[in-house]
Amino acid sequence: MVQGWPDTLHSLSFQDCFNYHSFFQLKQARIRARNIRAVTIGIPRCEDRLPLDCILSAFPETRKVSMPAKDMPFAPFETWSSKGHGEALEELILTLTPSVEKPRTDRTVDLLRSYVLAFPKLRRIEIPDVHVPLDDEEAMNAFEDVEEMMVQRSDKNEKDFVGILLETD
Repeated sequence: MVQGWPDTLHSLSFQDCFNYHSFFQLKQARIRARNIRAVTIGIPRCEDRLPLDCILSAFPETRKVSMPAKDMPFAPFETWSSKGHGEALEELILTLTPSVEKPRTDRTVDLLRSYVLAFPKLRRIEIPDVHVPLDDEEAMNAFEDVEEMMVQRSDKNEKDFVGILLETD
């Protein structure tokens, strides 16, 4: 495994991954890279779920994560904050993933709510609109509630930065 991380390294990009299995090794690493502020994860060649907790435990000061929306972890996030994973996370960018099938949207609101509850500094989420049930009024009201949670805990000076942004293709 890695013996150490350079102090000048502030961002990491993992592109063209075969799968996400190697990220599990990060959790075993004894050395944490506290200077990493941004992590970008590419689309895996094989269908896989991203072990975000492993990434956030290895890079505990990460403030920004960009990852494919289709690979959003469905983990019990409430346990993460108690372990100190993701305490610094402020921005989550979920990128559009080329797909032949329409993504499921029935759990999106609950999933985003779990992110907001698990990551106390999370202020901004960008998500492709195809992952959002735009035609469901109840779901859209729930989205507004989740967004309001982020607004309430944010600084007045960052109001333009805070919220859930829907990205169109």
